Amino acid sequence: EALTDTIWARLALGRGAPATPGEAPLDLRLQEATTILGGDGRDWAAHEAPIAAARLANPDDPTLTIAAAFQLFAPIILKLTDEPLTAEYLAPLAEEAERLVLSVLPQARRDPILAIGAANALFYADRGGVDLAEELAREAFAKSAAFAAAYQIMARLHARRGELDEAI
Repeated sequence: EALTDTIWARLALGRGAPATPGEAPLDLRLQEATTILGGDGRDWAAHEAPIAAARLANPDDPTLTIAAAFQLFAPIILKLTDEPLTAEYLAPLAEEAERLVLSVLPQARRDPILAIGAANALFYADRGGVDLAEELAREAFAKSAAFAAAYQIMARLHARRGELDEAI
């Protein structure tokens, strides 16, 4: 089990150093870890315990904090819940995700991959953080055009605003 935990951490959380432009964004790394370790890519529940345990050991780690924010939305994004998507159901998840992201925002701004992760989590939270999400994505891209993952979130942000030409 210790070996599996180590493999999961490396796959899902990266190498523990600032990301390089060619690295996959955090949400894709979590997806890949699930698939490689025997899931179908949709079993994000497999991340819940490792993320929680790692956060207990490293409560100030921004990667783990943003991963925890993603984890809140996994059942919704992957359609793994039969829960009706009502405001009453979504509001506490969105509030917690936003709280998590904002708690590590200064650290996330220093790492383009974390900034893109924070932007994605704010996008999913949909609590008025669209401008901040765009700012984070633009900052990540400005650090290096090779951080192409910023394009994906920028397109979704433009589409949400109805700016379809810019989204394309």
